[in-house]
Amino acid sequence: MDTNDKDYIDARLQALSAQVRASEVATNARLEQFNQTLEFGLKSTIKEQSLMQAQVEATLERIARDVTRSQSEIIKWVAGISIASAAFSISATALLVTHLGPQNNAPIVVYAQPAPAAAPLKATP
Repeated sequence: MDTNDKDYIDARLQALSAQVRASEVATNARLEQFNQTLEFGLKSTIKEQSLMQAQVEATLERIARDVTRSQSEIIKWVAGISIASAAFSISATALLVTHLGPQNNAPIVVYAQPAPAAAPLKATP
């Protein structure tokens, strides 16, 4: 190999090395930019998820309060209806017993009975 060939090969290797380094720098810059974009996107997604979770928890707490309030209202209504239906049943039964019994308006008369005659005493021997 003569000197010209060696210089040519060396110059060509240096040019290719420079191109590889430039390509590597550009690729690293793009990867860094992609990494920053990805991190920002993940952070914003995490913030949105946290916000949505807080909203869901608040909604569930409100629903739990409403259910508890509704349960107490239902218990009040059931107790009131039970008491009212028991009172109505007792009243209706009492009314039916007093008004639908035998209707005998004749006065009750009690006659004194005469004392029975005493049987004669037997003589004992």
